[in-house]
Amino acid sequence: MKVVRTLRVSAEELFAYFESIAEIALEEEHAGEEGYEAPQLAPGVVFRLDADNPYACTTCEVLEFEPGRRYRYHASNTDERLTVSFEVELARKGIQVTYDETLDGAEPGVASAARLGRMSQDLYDIEKRLIDARAGREETDALALNPALWIVDSLMQKRAQRDAKAYRAWSRFRGSRF
Repeated sequence: MKVVRTLRVSAEELFAYFESIAEIALEEEHAGEEGYEAPQLAPGVVFRLDADNPYACTTCEVLEFEPGRRYRYHASNTDERLTVSFEVELARKGIQVTYDETLDGAEPGVASAARLGRMSQDLYDIEKRLIDARAGREETDALALNPALWIVDSLMQKRAQRDAKAYRAWSRFRGSRF
């Protein structure tokens, strides 16, 4: 699935963001190893997001990394395997980002629309973080600093909203019958 959006940030900012996510994940994974220095993001580099959580741990292997132009990686966790890519072109007011996710073995369906919406929101959230960072506002929210955790949290919030709607509907039905 592919989403194309224009973001009001530079390609350098976007790719520095990608590099920082990998660097933070690698440093967390190798915490306590004396003298460890995270490698530059390049094809073949493997890092884990949420490595200490067996249910949310996502392993990412970099397939392509051309700063300012293209970033592609394979991600897998206990539930799914997908290939993610970002391609960047200059636009009149920022950059045009093509964000593509290919879920291994997935068939198009109802979940496709929800996934496209999430992908679009992910790009806008990244844009907001970068603009905030440029303005000197610091991120203090752990969810904002960890994309894998943010995805799990947003899914849990949606589930809670759906459950709350179902409870309200049941309460109205029950109230009208008794």
